[in-house]
Amino acid sequence: MKKDHETYSFFTGKISPFLLFEMEYHSLSYIVEKHKSDNYFPDIKIAPELALIRLVSHFEAFSKHQFAAIVNILPSLLLH
Repeated sequence: MKKDHETYSFFTGKISPFLLFEMEYHSLSYIVEKHKSDNYFPDIKIAPELALIRLVSHFEAFSKHQFAAIVNILPSLLLH
C-alpha cells in the first residue's frame, strides 16, 4: 500500500477525478448562465442542451477514472 502523500499516483494524470469533474461542472454552469438571454436562438436554448451532453460525457470519464483508481489500489479485484 502506498503512503498517504502518494495517493495521487493512483489517478490518471495524477489529478483527482472529482476535481476534474467539479471544474467542468462549474465551467458549464457559467456557460449556461452566460447564455440565458441568447438572442440568436430565442425559441431553442442550445447552451443547456450542450452542457447536459458534456456533463454526461464527463461523468462517464469520471466513472472510468474511479474504476481505474480502484483497480490500481486493489488489483486482486480483477481476478473475481
